[in-house]
This record gives sequence, structure tokens and C-alpha cells, in this order.
Amino acid sequence: MQTLHLFTTPLRWSSLILALLFLALTPLRAADATVAVDVQCSPSTVVLHSVATGDCLTVHTDLRFSSVDRTMPVELNGLAAYSVFSDNRGNLVAKFNLTALRELLTLPSTTLTLTGMTTQGQVFSGADVVRVVK
Repeated sequence: MQTLHLFTTPLRWSSLILALLFLALTPLRAADATVAVDVQCSPSTVVLHSVATGDCLTVHTDLRFSSVDRTMPVELNGLAAYSVFSDNRGNLVAKFNLTALRELLTLPSTTLTLTGMTTQGQVFSGADVVRVVK
């Protein structure tokens, strides 16, 4: 009878240790997931040979500005934003140089993908299609 008690005690400790390890490692796996962000580019139509719309493309998001790691670049198809700030709702807004971005645009439309990092170490990403005309 005493042998059975000695045998089950290590099993209880092993089960407890495995359960604690599982709980400790679960948030690490969740941190690897990409955070999906809704984005909207402005202007939504880019005229390649015109400066009438200015030299800026603005991307509005639904991501809280306070959750953005501002030590890491916010990029649009690999082009770094020259300005990131909060809108009046507290969401991330990023501005990009349209002259540099024009080299990445193709007719009749281009999907622009915004990427960056959150303060929790997660990658965020969102895309919008911009119409491109000559």
C-alpha cells in the first residue's frame, strides 16, 4: 500500500509541472500570430503623372496608436513611413512619400500592404487596393 502512494506522488507532481509549462508557453505561441488591421489608403486613386494630389499617401487604420512599437518602422510595401501619428480616435495613421511609392505602383491597381510591430512584439498587417491611372 505504501508503494502505491509513493508511485502516485511523482505522477501528481509531473502532471502539475506539465500543466504549468503548458500555461506558461501558451501566450508565447499566441504572440507569433500576425494581427490583422483594417487599412484605408488616401487617395484611393493615384494618377501616375500628376502632382495635383500632393506628394503624400496617407494610410488610416483601426489599430490603437498606443499599441504600435514606434521604435520599429511602419512600412507600406517595404517603404518606411515618414510620419506616424494618432488620429482623433486614437488610431494609427501613417504618411508615405508618394513619389517614392509611385515606383511600386502598377496599372490598373496595386495592393498596398501596411506592416509594423506592436508593443507586444506581434507583427501587424493590413492591405488596401489602390486604383492606378496614367
